[in-house]
Amino acid sequence: MISKLRVIHNGQIVGHLAENKGEIRFEYTQNWLANGFDLAPGIMPFNGDANEAPSQVFDGLHGAFNDSLPDGWGLLLMDRALKKHKDLDPSQITPLDRLAYMWHRSMGALEYKPELLPEQESNDVDLADMAAKSEIILQGETTEILEAVRLCGGSPGGARPKVTVAFSEDMKSCISNFGILPEGYSHWIVKFRNDNRYGNGDPVDIGRQEIAYAEMARAAGLQFPKTHLVEL
Repeated sequence: MISKLRVIHNGQIVGHLAENKGEIRFEYTQNWLANGFDLAPGIMPFNGDANEAPSQVFDGLHGAFNDSLPDGWGLLLMDRALKKHKDLDPSQITPLDRLAYMWHRSMGALEYKPELLPEQESNDVDLADMAAKSEIILQGETTEILEAVRLCGGSPGGARPKVTVAFSEDMKSCISNFGILPEGYSHWIVKFRNDNRYGNGDPVDIGRQEIAYAEMARAAGLQFPKTHLVEL
């Protein structure tokens, strides 16, 4: 179990998180106080003290760091992985354990060290295979397929199965990579359909529906990220 973490932004140590008897405190480094910026203006004190979180809303974790953690799908993958590799039940996993698990794979700008689980090198990703494995995991299976999915799981929000991958410019090549990308690649979140066979599923054309809503948003003048319908 993790008791202390370095919080890193763009290669620079922002400060340290530490847990003692269930109490989590964060302390900025002097270098960050002199040259960095306030992570949570008006919420988290920007000083050299070891400050406790202002509330227990996030299990005693400061909100700025809780934002690095995933929602339903990512937490499911995390709990399964930590049970498999560390024999930890969800009730035993602390907020610092979860941040250490995320390491540099969280959606935000912050990284956490030391990492809790090792990571493999980037590999080509078969999205159709990944979608099928996600469905098996939703059914409760915790076999070797967990590794392939969790390394792409990242921390996208929401409950539906998702992976964070890197696509080539022509959207024909897909790899798992949270580090420096090959030339011509960019990061994308891929959301899979929740199959109707397992209850509470999505209609078969849910991807086309979401693309339609994205196009409506753009037509209404909203700034909207790139979207692409992947047929598997």
